[in-house]
Amino acid sequence: MPDYLNTAQIKRIAEQTLPPTYREPYVQAFFGADPSFYLPSLAQMKNFMKHAMILPPVDIGAGFDCDDYAYALKGSIGIWNRNYTKLQTSWCVGVIFARFSWMGDVDHAANWFIDKSGTLWLIEPQTRKEYPATSVASASIKLILL
Repeated sequence: MPDYLNTAQIKRIAEQTLPPTYREPYVQAFFGADPSFYLPSLAQMKNFMKHAMILPPVDIGAGFDCDDYAYALKGSIGIWNRNYTKLQTSWCVGVIFARFSWMGDVDHAANWFIDKSGTLWLIEPQTRKEYPATSVASASIKLILL
């Protein structure tokens, strides 16, 4: 797999990994604004989450919840890439709203990314833990952003 993929290639991987049966009926679009994204390895993502992620502690209290964490992870990756790497683009990391096996039967915001092998992973930003894409509940995806 190449180091970079364009949005059409990323969309294909996402649609193969999370087919329409994973989405609510009205979810039809997948959007990425940049022309290409870098594919980090799983080890790079784990290292980033351990050492470089800019997020407050989970027990911060009311007013900072799952979607805030998901957007904060996406943003901190962008800032880190811009300030510290010599990559052409940011990492292939997005935000997903769905139900996940680690959360039970509640809607939740988390992150997803595609690694160097072309595998789509899910990330719980509050615990900094990665999960396989099969952790998404059937017919539960409400939104996928890149």
